[in-house]
Amino acid sequence: MTLSRRIKLVMVLLFPVLVGGQEPASRKSSVDLQINVQKEALAAQPVGKNWLSYNGDYSGQRYSSLDQIYAKNVGSLRAQWTFHVPNSDSLEVTPVVVDGMMFVTSANDAWALDAQTGRMVWHYARPITEGLIDDASQHHNRGVGVWGTSIYMETDNAHLLCLDARSGHLRWDVAYTDGNPNYGATSAPLATRPRRIARCARGTEPEVGRPCRSRRQGREMDRWQQHLSDEPI
Repeated sequence: MTLSRRIKLVMVLLFPVLVGGQEPASRKSSVDLQINVQKEALAAQPVGKNWLSYNGDYSGQRYSSLDQIYAKNVGSLRAQWTFHVPNSDSLEVTPVVVDGMMFVTSANDAWALDAQTGRMVWHYARPITEGLIDDASQHHNRGVGVWGTSIYMETDNAHLLCLDARSGHLRWDVAYTDGNPNYGATSAPLATRPRRIARCARGTEPEVGRPCRSRRQGREMDRWQQHLSDEPI
């Protein structure tokens, strides 16, 4: 399945002083590839310059302490760069930002971008899955989780991937299911210690499994069935 429609990710930045089209000097800098996110950073509140998970932090409130954008200057925001995202007719991703590196996803693709310039640092891709049913056939993806030097993402056919955050190389790939075409995975994984949590929805079936997997090997540690009980099975 090839979708001809291309989506644009538009990054909007606000600079304190806008001078007649002059490019701010800060946009010329390169991102640091020495990514190593630890538990202290993930647990920090409130969120500041980094946005390390789908909701920003473990509270899920999506609150940021940044204060450069406010009611009086929000009208001065201007698009600084545009990134074209293929293989999807819609975007549901929340970008994750680590020290100037932005991670975004679409379907089964992941990109690392320089958040200041939009320059692509690396791209991981795998073909979208044919023959999926119902919700799984939408090929949606909501983003990545991050811990240490790894990022974690799900695929449209319910696989969990671990990628090297510095290069995009695949470290491991585990499947949630036996290939049932009803199963798809769209959520952004949440990294915790000592576990890494991900969710998987089964199309229009009533059950929603929540596998909890080892952060390092992808080994399943326990699983919940939401419609039956909150206790592990």
